Amino acid sequence: MSGRAPTAYRVPSRQGTGFRGTTGMRGGDASGGASVPDVTVVNRPITNHGLTGIQAQKSGPGRVYYDKSYYLGEIRKKNQELMTEIEKFSNEMEEINRDSNMFKVLEKKREALIKEVRNLEGELADYNLSLDKKRGEAQAEEVLSNYEFMRVQNQRQREMLDSLFLERKGMENQLAAIEHEIATINAQAEERLTELEPDQRQEYVQLQNENKNLEDEIGQKKQLLDNVNQRLVMADAKLRTDVMKQKANHLREQKESLLRRKEDLEVQTNDQNLSFPEAREKLLARVKADNQVIKDIESRTKEVEKGIANYKKQIEEMEQELKTSSDTSHIQKYEILNQRDQEMTQFIESFETTKKNELEMIKTLEDNISNLLEQISRILDRKESMPTQQQVQEWGSDLAFKKGQTANAAATMEMLKRQLAERQADLEKVKNLDQRIPQQLKGIQEKTAQIQEELRTKYNNIEDMRIAAQENLNRLYKTKEYLVNKKDTLSQQLRALTIKLDTKKQQMGDVKFYKELQETESKMTINEQTIFGLKSYIESKGAETNYGPIMNDCMRILEDINNTLLSRYN
Repeated sequence: MSGRAPTAYRVPSRQGTGFRGTTGMRGGDASGGASVPDVTVVNRPITNHGLTGIQAQKSGPGRVYYDKSYYLGEIRKKNQELMTEIEKFSNEMEEINRDSNMFKVLEKKREALIKEVRNLEGELADYNLSLDKKRGEAQAEEVLSNYEFMRVQNQRQREMLDSLFLERKGMENQLAAIEHEIATINAQAEERLTELEPDQRQEYVQLQNENKNLEDEIGQKKQLLDNVNQRLVMADAKLRTDVMKQKANHLREQKESLLRRKEDLEVQTNDQNLSFPEAREKLLARVKADNQVIKDIESRTKEVEKGIANYKKQIEEMEQELKTSSDTSHIQKYEILNQRDQEMTQFIESFETTKKNELEMIKTLEDNISNLLEQISRILDRKESMPTQQQVQEWGSDLAFKKGQTANAAATMEMLKRQLAERQADLEKVKNLDQRIPQQLKGIQEKTAQIQEELRTKYNNIEDMRIAAQENLNRLYKTKEYLVNKKDTLSQQLRALTIKLDTKKQQMGDVKFYKELQETESKMTINEQTIFGLKSYIESKGAETNYGPIMNDCMRILEDINNTLLSRYN
């Protein structure tokens, strides 16, 4: 592949002078990279009168092959773009953190003010109620009717607590029966396993452990999906209400989730590093702790029941006092009764939430106990089928040897793939040489003819070129003077407009509507940033929770395990 022949002139960088130019030959690198035969120029008529040589623009197809330096340049450019984006993200994160800290302070202040307002509203309602009763001369029958209504409510709550207690006892009995059934099934499975050969038993244990791990993983993925769906529903509900509160709740939930995830990972990591006796003791300690929490919940339930009984007793005492007291003390007794009524109303309103939290805690503890029992049974099974130390060493040496062979084979495969790609690229280059060489030669010939034509016509009259250059220079000087004058005029106008703008800004700063408009604009900017962050978070979580491929792989592995077990037993 040959390059374009060099020309015998250069582009003038200034007005012509009287010295001779450089040599009449400039070597040019062809785009294809082939050598160019030496060309000797005998006469340079264009440079005899003081002009330097003119170099024509190179022609050719440009870069043909992308070598290592090209790709390194592209990588550096992309790396610089990435660093710029990372710096931009860091600045945005710092701004978000500052806004978050300010939001937390304002949120605490807002909660304190809301709490104070609610307390004052409660006191005002009490005063208004007392004044209304005093003005209206409320009768004892009205107070008795209120008492009867509260007594019926207390009776309903008592019956509900009794039903919950009976339901809890029934669930505990069912749990004990299920545990007994599980123990029976495990005993039967152990009896059948003793009849198998050692190799088959070991293989069965391995497959069983793998099956359990896959089931646990599927359960975790489903739970993760449920959690994400629930969080999405909550996020949608919050977006319909208060944006700032939604942002705070979202950050708080994310923090709590990460903390729980961290604790779970730390516990799992510590459990894996512990020996069997230590793991067993730790599991037993966790079971004892959960049992203690259940006992505490039961004691709290008893305290709640006792509190209800005390309230009932107080109501009876107050009723008796109302019957035996004089008419002059009715107002004072009614105020006491009203206060007790408020306390009972507050307790009844918060009872459902307290009850729900306690039931959720009991369910969580029961699930933890069940998981701990399953882990204990798995550890006991693993202990019975544990290999000897010599077998472990042999397996470790075999594993290291096979890993080494696999790594060598992979390295060899990668090297062969690279060599094959290089050979294929060379083959493509060789195939395309026959097509590119005639095209490049044709382009070089056309460019040479064009350059020779320009030498004969355009660059032969030096005096005309000098006159045209002088005229162009004079025109540029005039343009420069005009632009300088225009620049001064525009600078004066700009200063006047700047002063006028500052005056307008000061006037607008005193207008209340302008300040409100600025505050609204800043709030809209914050809201848009919040919505964008939420959309990005939802999209990222949706991509992370795409458990379809993992579920398909798990189902396929589970089906293979079942088929293997069926074929062995059949």
